[in-house]
Amino acid sequence: MKKNNYLIINANLGKGGRSLCLSQILIDKLNKNHNIDSQSKIVLLDEFQLPLCDGKNHLNNPIVSNLSNQINNSNGIIICTPIYNYYVNSGLKNLIEMTGSAWKEKIIGFTCLAGGEKSYMSIMSFSNSLMLDHRCIIIPRFVYVKGNDFISDTEVKPEIDKRLNFLVADLIKFVEALS
Repeated sequence: MKKNNYLIINANLGKGGRSLCLSQILIDKLNKNHNIDSQSKIVLLDEFQLPLCDGKNHLNNPIVSNLSNQINNSNGIIICTPIYNYYVNSGLKNLIEMTGSAWKEKIIGFTCLAGGEKSYMSIMSFSNSLMLDHRCIIIPRFVYVKGNDFISDTEVKPEIDKRLNFLVADLIKFVEALS
């Protein structure tokens, strides 16, 4: 059986916070749900001094190379992103621009954190760009989380936890079916 690698990308550029909580919950679920021959890892975007994409010399940047390799070597990715002004944060968009071809044909799921319930469709244009530009397979289930969906700094309400379980199960199912 082929070894599958799963990646959780926490796109929040602030230290800690609720997206880190979600990322940790997701990695724990992945580690519990997939077989011993698989590996899961969290990438915390706030730990990288990723340059801004300006169309110049980023291909020789060791940080960009490191992130590109991690993305390229993964079979399935869950992106955990805050939603600002009805869109993913600028750090995530910059990551995609800088690591471009590493995203080719990846299987991707999303968790989105937002202040309110009105921006739940914000991820659609971003996921469409991944599908069209990089031929990614997007899990047709994403988890949208608001501030009041957290019980504590390390725990979400049962209905959110259940949806996170479904997202992880779908990611594993898609990766295993399409590998």
